[in-house]
Amino acid sequence: MRLILIRHAKAGNRDDPKYPDDRTRPLTREGRREHKRIAGALAKMSVDLDHIWTSPILRAKETAEITAREMGFTGALFESPLLGEAFSIDGLIAALKPLPSECSVACVGHEPHLGRLAAALLHPDGSIAIKFKKSAAMGLDFPARAARGKGTLLFFLRPDHLLSLLG
Repeated sequence: MRLILIRHAKAGNRDDPKYPDDRTRPLTREGRREHKRIAGALAKMSVDLDHIWTSPILRAKETAEITAREMGFTGALFESPLLGEAFSIDGLIAALKPLPSECSVACVGHEPHLGRLAAALLHPDGSIAIKFKKSAAMGLDFPARAARGKGTLLFFLRPDHLLSLLG
């Protein structure tokens, strides 16, 4: 199994009075524009996706939609609260288990959840510190299915690294 972890793109200010419910805070115009280019860079890297899972929180869903469009993904997006407010490392690993071991899944979510997930997947006791910048992407490969401490790091690229791939 291959996992591509993607943090949502730049969103509006957390304390904007227009969005008293933080779950409804959308991406900014700059965030949309930048993530479109970043998803294009992932496509240029020949990252193929069989599934895209996203947090149900608006800014992550918008990021997942941009990712799908720019990478030519035609399947349905799958919303999982395990990537949002009900985040759970073990819950997410269990939810991924029924998928074929040879598939590739993008998981679009939030910090600090993605950093904690990546640490747990890469290190047996998860004792490494990983922080995702907005629109950062990490590729992890597993010999079979996703499991704690069994991931092999393929790439971990910040937005500026991904954008530099476009020339």
